[in-house]
Amino acid sequence: MERAVFVYTTWPTTAEAEAAGRSLVERRLAACVNILPGMISHYRWEGKVERAEEAVMIVKTRHCLICSHDLEISNIKIKNNLQPETT
Repeated sequence: MERAVFVYTTWPTTAEAEAAGRSLVERRLAACVNILPGMISHYRWEGKVERAEEAVMIVKTRHCLICSHDLEISNIKIKNNLQPETT
């Protein structure tokens, strides 16, 4: 049996996370997504400490779909002028 994995992503809004999550489930790249709105992040960007409100999306998928999932998330974010995450 193939190993299940959880993929952690962040989105600027809950609506964007929902659209991306629905696309992943519809395309069978994820069994389920959980969206947690209202996260506050503090991070360093271009030499300054920034604050942002984001939505977390946890994707439940299979290990063999990770490359497909990463590509899909990157494509969605690029299409919406968002920065894809790198790990």
